[in-house]
Amino acid sequence: MSLPHEVKTKAENIHDGDMGIVAKWDALKELFQNHHIGRQQTINAREMLVHNKNRKKTGVSAKDMHEKGLIIKNSGASLKQLEGATCFELAVSGAHRMEQILWNQEQATTANGLMAAVTGKEQFIAVTNCHTSGFCKAALTACRSEIASLCDEGGCLCTQTICGNDEIYKKMMYEGWTWYALPSWLDTELPWLPDL
Repeated sequence: MSLPHEVKTKAENIHDGDMGIVAKWDALKELFQNHHIGRQQTINAREMLVHNKNRKKTGVSAKDMHEKGLIIKNSGASLKQLEGATCFELAVSGAHRMEQILWNQEQATTANGLMAAVTGKEQFIAVTNCHTSGFCKAALTACRSEIASLCDEGGCLCTQTICGNDEIYKKMMYEGWTWYALPSWLDTELPWLPDL
């Protein structure tokens, strides 16, 4: 698929405009929704990687991921805090897909066990909520952690310890939350979009 010329022109004008990043994203999201580009769906963290162009290609910090998980544990989970979660579909095939997967594999390798490995079952790449989804995925795969209050006796993340009686946190972990999922081809049409 390709982006209709008028939509691409409007998107470029929004990108090049002088609005703040949040206002730009809101305008782009409205533009995409008006043209039926993307969809809202519940996605589990197990299905998620991080977009390789997000955050100026720096990825996420495993330490920050775990600290985010602790903050949620201590303050209580809220699905309202996750509104606006946005991702792209993982590229369907080819070099672009391999680049996305290999980049995430490298991120996991350099995290020394603090971040979940790529499983091959992932279908999406996050551009927001990356630390939260990464933490949930790490917890679901019992990665190790340096934060004892999140771990079992062996020093690995434990969803029972993390979630306790917090039903919303359990829902986030086991079911996921609502994401605005953009099609993979949009990443090619608007290569600046994942880093916005």
